Amino acid sequence: MKKLLLVSFLSGAVFIGLTSEIMSDNGIAGRTGSPGETNCTNCHNSFALNSGGGTISLNTGTTNNEYVPGTTYNMTFTVSRTGNSLFGLGVEALNSSNANAGSLIITDAASTRLKSVTVSGNSRTSVVHQLNGGASANSKAFVFNWTAPAAGTGNVTFYYCGVAANGNGNESSDYVYQGSTVLTEMNTTGISSPDQNTSFSVFPSLVNDEATIELTSAVTGNALVQLFDLTGKVVRSETISVVSGNEQSIRWTGLSQFSKGTYLVNVQTGSKNNVKRIVLQ
Repeated sequence: MKKLLLVSFLSGAVFIGLTSEIMSDNGIAGRTGSPGETNCTNCHNSFALNSGGGTISLNTGTTNNEYVPGTTYNMTFTVSRTGNSLFGLGVEALNSSNANAGSLIITDAASTRLKSVTVSGNSRTSVVHQLNGGASANSKAFVFNWTAPAAGTGNVTFYYCGVAANGNGNESSDYVYQGSTVLTEMNTTGISSPDQNTSFSVFPSLVNDEATIELTSAVTGNALVQLFDLTGKVVRSETISVVSGNEQSIRWTGLSQFSKGTYLVNVQTGSKNNVKRIVLQ
């Protein structure tokens, strides 16, 4: 009897160990359909790719799909299909050399994690789903952050694949969707026609509640000073009188009312614009 119990215990332990290993492997890197990779139909192959009426979308948090180097964006990847109850994802951000561009950051560890795979000599990091992290009726919005790479990187392509699963415990009868989004690098030296005769500075560059703007204009008239968020929305605007050669100072308070993140300060004199970046923290 003792031997039988021992054998039963060991068999159960082996089963649990194997099951845990299998379950921990649900999200797989290297299945986004990027150059040199397969996609999720490598396992979920009951139906043709991008069939069945489901959808995927990537909200990058950028304006006009342009990124500011070094800026962190809140991203949302949504997989939808009516009638499905479990969803998965794989998302990569690659530069023109098909290597990682910027940094992917997990913000919802219950739903997502990072995994890496080496493809053509490059280590590629993917945001993938946790076991049952995509359990949701009809759609699932996966959230994560991405910090854009340094200036000079150029275009960044997000490659992604989503799965709309039926939750039956295997890969059969699941639908797979694949897509990509290209982000271009934003030139932050000016919004349009930089005015080399009007200069300004903003301090501090890391702002809690107050910021001071000092400008010197080569013309006499009015200057429009605006604060933009990265969606292009004007959240603060002020017009001041300027005198050629004189330094003007503006003190903005109450900036803590706005969401934390990167903003652009634009000073317009006539049809000319100069812009600088600040971060509300």
